[in-house]
Amino acid sequence: MTALISETSDKEKIKSNLFKEYPQFYSDYYQNVKKAVDDFFRKNFTLKLIGVSSEDNILFYGDEYFVHKTKVNKSASIVMRLSSSLVSSILDSTLGASEDKFSLKNITDIEANLLDDFTNHIYKHIEPYLNKTEANKKLLKTSNEYNLTFYVRYEKEHAGKLIITIPEYMLNINPKEIKPIFEMEDFKTAEVSVSIGAGSTKAHLNDIKALEEGDIILLEDSDINKMAVLWNGETIKFPITPNPSLIISIDSNGGDEMEEEQNTNSPNMWDSILVDIVAEFDNVKL
Repeated sequence: MTALISETSDKEKIKSNLFKEYPQFYSDYYQNVKKAVDDFFRKNFTLKLIGVSSEDNILFYGDEYFVHKTKVNKSASIVMRLSSSLVSSILDSTLGASEDKFSLKNITDIEANLLDDFTNHIYKHIEPYLNKTEANKKLLKTSNEYNLTFYVRYEKEHAGKLIITIPEYMLNINPKEIKPIFEMEDFKTAEVSVSIGAGSTKAHLNDIKALEEGDIILLEDSDINKMAVLWNGETIKFPITPNPSLIISIDSNGGDEMEEEQNTNSPNMWDSILVDIVAEFDNVKL
């Protein structure tokens, strides 16, 4: 998936290098979908194209959609999806705000007809830029579908998504021109903040409460020759060569004394709970 960033204000035109890579998406589809939205509502709706995708679109997730399919020819259609939040904004702006909590499952026939009119209006604006030639079966099987994801905002408060799915061969765009802008290689030198873990252990809450500055905790899950990068829930161990001058020998003197001191404290039902203790260095960038 490739994300496209549109203008940051009404006064500022799109200057993104990403749009330069996809000029036809901008001129043929973004501008005409925007014109359709402006023409249909004549109100405070703003539109941004935020994504072009030929695979499962992660921008689909996390929402419910009103789906409208428009037959282009005998063998193919384009599909428009209006997110639940966008549908709510459209109905509020045209039919008036409702006091009831909005749900797509409860829309009326009148509301559904209004949404159909809206999607048909968009289709009329992009129809001249579609290749409506009947495709053979082989082309239909091998052709990808492209998802154009738009971010629609109403009166700077309510926002939603409009996703238009179009078969690749209808786009009138050379598929070779539709290529990812970012490759994984581009991010190899990017820095990320990670933690370095030295080890972990478990201890009773009562023992932890009794710790004082200068006390030493022995880590059960640790190795003097290994540490771990901790990032995003992942643990990646790596070997180290410890500096012998930094290694300090310790004995167990004082352990019994500490235990006696703990036992003098008033018992607490939570003191026997085992708690994880993890030793980490300050975050570093890799």
